[in-house]
Amino acid sequence: MSLHIFALNPALYIFQSLTDILKYRPEYKVELLDISAEALGQGYVSETEFDRCLENNNHICFIALKNSMVVGYTLLEIFDVSELKTAFNFDIYDTILSERDVKQVCYRKHTVVRKEFRNHGTGKALVRFSHRQIKAQVDCIFSLVWKNESNIMIKILEKEGFNQKLTLPDYWRESSLERKFSCPLCGIPCHCEAVLMVRYC
Repeated sequence: MSLHIFALNPALYIFQSLTDILKYRPEYKVELLDISAEALGQGYVSETEFDRCLENNNHICFIALKNSMVVGYTLLEIFDVSELKTAFNFDIYDTILSERDVKQVCYRKHTVVRKEFRNHGTGKALVRFSHRQIKAQVDCIFSLVWKNESNIMIKILEKEGFNQKLTLPDYWRESSLERKFSCPLCGIPCHCEAVLMVRYC
């Protein structure tokens, strides 16, 4: 899809497919939780994730709307590299710092699109748009992507300059047990692999 973005105001942009991308607003929270439950499993994303976007500038959510309906969103978090060591396992920390000295990092938590709107460029637009908004603030963007044949996010991120660095088996197992979220493929516990993907800015 040819992408043409025009600034209308600081929060809102329109691209060619007549989809709007805007910053998180609380009136969309219920729809966002429904979309995330369908794609990532019931309980994987909590209300708190979205509430933080209003309380802390380092928690960021962009929403894609089509004809006023929420069709997808992307969730990110910016933090100091010192927090990376405590928030993630050593392999992730060591891999990200192995190539460059970074101070500020952005964790691309996930990008989700409604099933019926997938493969039409919405996910790519959300990824591209969010990168433009945060790349000046960080030295590195990374994501832990679900390794599954049906998940096209790996290809989208590779086209946006990300490289696959590490495969982590059973990455969400402990989290699914603790938080009791049900993986769409495995149920509880989750046995899916994650791929660490990194892009330096």
